[in-house]
Amino acid sequence: MKNTPESTSFDGGQEMSMWMTLMHEAMAAKLGLNATDLKALSLLRRQPSLGPSELAVHMGLTRGSVTTLLDRLERKRFIRRSRHQADGRQVRLELRAERQPEIAALYSSLGGRMAALYGTY
Repeated sequence: MKNTPESTSFDGGQEMSMWMTLMHEAMAAKLGLNATDLKALSLLRRQPSLGPSELAVHMGLTRGSVTTLLDRLERKRFIRRSRHQADGRQVRLELRAERQPEIAALYSSLGGRMAALYGTY
């Protein structure tokens, strides 16, 4: 393949994507999770009103896969499921406050390192 600006950008994009994936896997592993679990927690933090079906759509997963994911997160005490008070058919998802400092610590450590790196430019 010829070394063009387009091919260099594509290769660089692939490289960055690979490293980001590895970083997310490593961060998740520190919590005993996988990257998909961590992504779900991140989405729930940003959009606390998401139910299981909406979470499935946002993540590009089947509802069955999300049920398994939520079972895992609930078992590890990262989330709590409850019935909606007005409509008992709806399931509410809540992040458990006691686990949030662990997640925040991962991201604040990363943020500090990134700030230090940016300071070198």
